[in-house]
Amino acid sequence: MRFRNILAACLGAVLLSSCGVTESELPSLEIRGMQIVSMLEEIAESEEYLSIYSADPELLNIIATFAEGDHSDPKTIYRLTLSEENVKSLCGTDVLTSLSPKLQDFLEGRVQASIINIANARGGSTALAATSICTAGRTFVSDEISSDTIYLYTFEDAVPVAVSFTVGESSTVTATGTFLIAEELNTDSPESIREFFSELDLTVEVVSVD
Repeated sequence: MRFRNILAACLGAVLLSSCGVTESELPSLEIRGMQIVSMLEEIAESEEYLSIYSADPELLNIIATFAEGDHSDPKTIYRLTLSEENVKSLCGTDVLTSLSPKLQDFLEGRVQASIINIANARGGSTALAATSICTAGRTFVSDEISSDTIYLYTFEDAVPVAVSFTVGESSTVTATGTFLIAEELNTDSPESIREFFSELDLTVEVVSVD
């Protein structure tokens, strides 16, 4: 069991940091996000993959619900953004000013990406563990964005997926996605999403509507 836990942690780190490739042709962020959605759906459907991480029936039952429905056709895609001032406030101004510029950028990127984990944590430790297993990412080159953002993909009959885009050096962008399983979240409008994340004062915009 200890070996399985160590292997799971190592594989998770590899999946998040090394599975993507840099490409010369640049699909839109919307398409990049859907590539992550497709990968997550495959993960949730793969018993062999999931067995590497856990044999807990409760956790696997939660993951089974992720694979239900159709994730190929988003109903609405939203862009969720924290203002720079809000990010600095959440990090703590005193903490940020004590860090090097490189560490400041790194910490600010992690704060924005952690929004979805905070939402999933409301469902309890098992739900958070399930979404942590079903996490995928890749790194690519894009000039489409200059600051970190999150795309929230909603579907007619499937669990929403959130993809965080974190800007790096030399126009690189790291996309990290996971399922969003907060039962009280209403994804019918930007206003309902802002209300769910009211303590964060998010900007919520519609990127695409089916």
